[in-house]
Amino acid sequence: MTAILTDLYLQIPAADPDPAVNFLFRGVKNVYNNQTVATATGISEATDDQSASLPYTSVKELIRAGFLQTSIVSVSDTTSTKTYYKTLHYGSDKEEDDVETAITAIKWPTGKGQGGTINGFVTRTRVKGRMD
Repeated sequence: MTAILTDLYLQIPAADPDPAVNFLFRGVKNVYNNQTVATATGISEATDDQSASLPYTSVKELIRAGFLQTSIVSVSDTTSTKTYYKTLHYGSDKEEDDVETAITAIKWPTGKGQGGTINGFVTRTRVKGRMD
């Protein structure tokens, strides 16, 4: 199954005296459009204005810089016995427990769009560059 990508928007809140930092990157469509998930992860689907005004940043760069965390979510399809493993990104300023609580309350989009239930949530370790 091929994932359809869309523009995603991440805003890291201001830390005095620094201003808020905004990023635009590519990610899976129809995951972050749910308001509960968008609030918990700090990521939302980008508006046309955000897409036009911000440059793209790769997910790898955001993870290495410490702005983005990545988790693997295990999802069981409600109409079949299939289990899917999905990647979920969330802002580094968000707590892992809050993200897990928020996403388990929704139906996760799966294969044919029926939605599935969350079975597991595992946080990946942070990617480090070889030149560090």
